[in-house]
Amino acid sequence: VRFSRIVLRTSSTSIGLAISAIAETPVVAEATKTRRDPHLNAIASIFTHDPAVAEQGAKYLRSFTIDCILVAFIFNINGYFCGCGKAIVVSAHSVFAAVCARIPISYFFSKLPNATLYHVGFAAPLASLTSIVVCVGYFVWLRATGKLSLKDEA
Repeated sequence: VRFSRIVLRTSSTSIGLAISAIAETPVVAEATKTRRDPHLNAIASIFTHDPAVAEQGAKYLRSFTIDCILVAFIFNINGYFCGCGKAIVVSAHSVFAAVCARIPISYFFSKLPNATLYHVGFAAPLASLTSIVVCVGYFVWLRATGKLSLKDEA
């Protein structure tokens, strides 16, 4: 048990450092606006009068905003599958993304050393990315098995 705790701590620290390195790349930094953004603070201030809480909420919103882009793709995929009569798949991948990705990732990120709400906020985009991967994989599988043809798409 002790060895597994050491390995878990080591791997979680490595993952935490990797996430921090990715989060600080110019593209991600620009997309998530890691600099102080007064607009995000203003949005978070709607829910509290405590400036420290509003600042933490703004940190969460900075990393969460990536999810707003990914959700647009998920909505389109969901609409396509519903139109093909595969509504159960829409429900299944949504539950899977929440239960098997978003909740565990949020918990894992919250346990990283020096974790902030900025780090925890990445759980939502990663869950959305998981959902997209599952849906694209399902789509490819349908096409490969012949259960979805171009005639069905017209």
